[in-house]
Amino acid sequence: MTENCGKVQIDRSRYQAEPVFGEPIPDKMMLEDIKRYRKDGLQEVIKERKSYNYLFYLSELRKNIIEWYPFFRQAEVLAVGADAGILTDALAQKAAHVTCVETSETRAEMNAAWNAEKDNVRIILGNYPEVEDKLGSYDYITLIGEWKYARSYYEKSEDAYRTFLLELLKHLKTGGELLLATENKMGMKYWAGCQEDYYGGYYRGIEDYPGEDNVRTFSKKELEEELRGIEGISWKFYYPYPDYKFPMAIYSDEYLPKTDELTMNIRNFDRDRYVMFDEEKAFGTVIKEGLFSEFSNSFMVSIKKEQ
Repeated sequence: MTENCGKVQIDRSRYQAEPVFGEPIPDKMMLEDIKRYRKDGLQEVIKERKSYNYLFYLSELRKNIIEWYPFFRQAEVLAVGADAGILTDALAQKAAHVTCVETSETRAEMNAAWNAEKDNVRIILGNYPEVEDKLGSYDYITLIGEWKYARSYYEKSEDAYRTFLLELLKHLKTGGELLLATENKMGMKYWAGCQEDYYGGYYRGIEDYPGEDNVRTFSKKELEEELRGIEGISWKFYYPYPDYKFPMAIYSDEYLPKTDELTMNIRNFDRDRYVMFDEEKAFGTVIKEGLFSEFSNSFMVSIKKEQ
């Protein structure tokens, strides 16, 4: 079944039920707020609602992970785990067409309402493996915050994370790029007292998720090991700061932060935290020692398909 929300097409033919994994499902009030206030008034609504979900799904800061990247104007983009619209908005302004894959009906409806005036957005509702046959070939694929759920998509795979990347690469044109953004389980904020993003609790990623096997994030070394197991690709790391969810700066190995530059560290919008030490000073030390890339709170990786 296919329907339109404004100019946006939603394909519901493979949808079965709301997912039991992923970011919290927004309530219907958020969808109604998008329809009522549109984009111009939503930043004030975030202040009024005082809800992390509103901040996460509607804040313009979310776009910073995408807006800086040099997409070419005629690009075909696939957004996997497209979320509730704000990242799609950024992509649709930079590319010719954006195909979104979203597991949640509520998030898909929010995405369509947010981008209702755009004629270059299509949304496919369902889990990625179940809708893959509906997809074509793309110049860019975005995987923003979604890779950690690979085991929910590929339960029978011995290495679900690599399988997920391999399945995505089938739909990437030669010379195209897969843009992956994810948490670093060894990120400075987790050492300093922030809780783990998905499960909550302190030091769970640092302790390698004891007793938890369904959702996980990776260190830089582990992520690179996954990539080395895939033929025909090259990659480049970027380091969103403070993290990929609400980035204020993007660093790279060619442009690393100065020792006194990282001052925006109390950013625990979702959960309470401890402050175990001065993160600004600790960042200064790891930068001086050449270890910033290991302790960056998040990664964004551009994975290029060479052949």
